[in-house]
Amino acid sequence: MDRHDILPERPVERSRGFMPGVSVNPSRILFTAGLTGRHPDGSLVSGGMAPQMHRAFERLQAVLARAGAKFEDVIKQRNLTSLWQTMDAQFVSALRIQPWLIANSREDGMFATHLTTMGFYVLRVRSNMVEISNVLSQ
Repeated sequence: MDRHDILPERPVERSRGFMPGVSVNPSRILFTAGLTGRHPDGSLVSGGMAPQMHRAFERLQAVLARAGAKFEDVIKQRNLTSLWQTMDAQFVSALRIQPWLIANSREDGMFATHLTTMGFYVLRVRSNMVEISNVLSQ
């Protein structure tokens, strides 16, 4: 088996023996893991979930680039364009929720709480992520 470790930057994980990407039979199968929203020194990206997700995807994009691929290649090859665009739009909607008024109410009350609304948006994204994961694992 031909194995190629992929380390696009020098993350703190390296000192722990962690490798963000491993290509087996290069150009065919790429495994990734632990790509979090952290700077190379290990500190968490500030500003909340959106900047941290952006950083995690930057890191994934760097691993793909070192392996000679791009997000677009994976999405097109697996026929995920429509599903990916839908999930992306739903994720943006979830991240933009900034309620003008935060109120506590019962789940069966007349008005939904901000947590209920946020949960709805996040569950839509999660459902699409599960579907994408199922397609990619085939």
